[in-house]
Order: sequence, then C-alpha cells, then structure tokens
Amino acid sequence: MANFTIDLNDSEGLTDAVNSLLSGPSGLGQGFDSFNSNGLSQFDLTSNFRRPYTQLNFGDAHVPRVNIYVAPIALSTSEMLDQQTWKYTFAVPQVGDTPFVPGQNIRISGVANDYYDGRFSVIGVVECTNEYVIARTPGLFDLVSPSTGGTVELENMERLLSTDCVARATVSGSQQSVIISSQLNIELFADPDYTGSYYYKVYINRYRAVSNNDVTNPDFVFVEDDEPGRPPFTLAYQEYLIPVTSTSRTHEQETIFTSIIDQPGVGYYQYFLEVEFVDNSGGNIVTNAILTQRSFSATVFKP
Repeated sequence: MANFTIDLNDSEGLTDAVNSLLSGPSGLGQGFDSFNSNGLSQFDLTSNFRRPYTQLNFGDAHVPRVNIYVAPIALSTSEMLDQQTWKYTFAVPQVGDTPFVPGQNIRISGVANDYYDGRFSVIGVVECTNEYVIARTPGLFDLVSPSTGGTVELENMERLLSTDCVARATVSGSQQSVIISSQLNIELFADPDYTGSYYYKVYINRYRAVSNNDVTNPDFVFVEDDEPGRPPFTLAYQEYLIPVTSTSRTHEQETIFTSIIDQPGVGYYQYFLEVEFVDNSGGNIVTNAILTQRSFSATVFKP
C-alpha cells in the first residue's frame, strides 16, 4: 500500500495512489453490473456456447419450445456451402418446432465421408428448418463433394450450460473484492422414456478477460482462469438430486446465492450462473429447461 506523501520515484506507490483515487472512498462500489428478469415471462435455455443463452418462449406456460437434447436424426445428404458453412438435410422432414435453434452445438456422426463428422461448438447452428440444419465453423476447411448417411443430434449432459445471468467486473487493486448474489428459478423436463434420478447442479463461475489479438476488431474474450480447456474457477455451487417417475417428469427448483465474496486480483472478469445435469448411467435425461424469475449482480468493493 502506498505511503502518503508519495515519493515521485516510487512507481508502485504512484500506481496504488491512482487506483485508490479512481475507485473512490473506502467501501463504495467501484463497479456494478447486474441482470434481472421478473419471472412474468418464461425463457427457454438454449445450451449455446454464445449468446443467446436463452430464448423468449411465446407459448403456453410450462410448455418448452427449445430442446437441449435431441435424439439422433437420420441424414440424407451433407454438403459444404462454402469453406466454413455446412448443410445437413434430414432424411425425413421433422414435425412441429424446428429441432435446433441458432448457436446450438450439434454433433454429426456416421456420414459416409467422415470429413463431415464432428461437433460444432464455437459458432454452431446458424439456420434450421424442419428439413435441414446449417452450421458454421470459425475456421476455413477445404471444400469436398457432398456425402450421404449419418445422423445429427444434440446432447448436453455433464457439460456446463450458461444462462443469461451474467455480469462483468473490473478489479483495479489486489485488495478489492467482488460481491456476487444471484437467484435462479428453473423448470426441468425429463425424457418421457426415463425413470430414475439425476443431479442438477448450479454454479457461480468466474472467467478472465484476455485480448482477442485482432488488430482490426480488438475486443476481449473470456477464458478459464488457468489454461484454455480447463474448467472455470467456481466460487460457489449447489446441487440437487432430482427423482424422475412415470408420473413426475417435471421439476421446479429455486436456487439462491447471497453475498459470495471473490478476490480475483487485478483484471477484468466475467461471472456466469451456469447449470449442469449429471447422470451416472451416461444417458441423456433432461430434454428442456424453462427459466423464470432470476437475478444476478456483481459489485466491486475496495477495503
């Protein structure tokens, strides 16, 4: 901590003094970011890796419109529209709502030319009708001839799924804290053919901002706190064992986190409320999730 009066040759002291001045008097919030939805509308969880993490549901109450699990759908043809755009045509047109929504991370397998196989995770689905789905990759691939066969599916068990409860915080001093509070009300829907139980887990996770190294469109991307590919830093979590019977396939759960304290050090951070579904049998159980009342806030305090 800087000593006052400050020696002009003390660069560390000068830095501390400027940070203290910018952050305001002791105890005041240096920064505040929040999200709130009053629960009057219902939103479907999309399971996307990118926004939108939820989609407004205009249908009847307690009736989901977006799937977070889709059983394998047979494909007739697969083709590349350009070097990063892939079109997959269903063998049989689908009935009702489209099986996928933009941003979802579909998985392709079993195509005659396995060049078309894989999981679309960064950009994912960009268009879907009842007859086909189009997905896009961030990188460029060599063009190849169309192929046949295979399946497309969406599976999200045992993977962190982001909600729209998100807040960002700038920490300018090593002694500063971020205080996070949150509420999430969710309705879960289980596969009609499943009976048993699964774990529903809710996390407050922290991600760190790094430069995207793009000189044309400079921006931040948010990554795990340690190395890419590692889990994010979890500040708090709660888990629930959810039973599923032939007469009880939906479950409503409220989760509240109050004044979770984080001291991440100097940096720019993004805090997420994320959920996960875990089943020891390895099956895909949760097919849909509707979010209603929810709130999320992150406030920076200096000592």
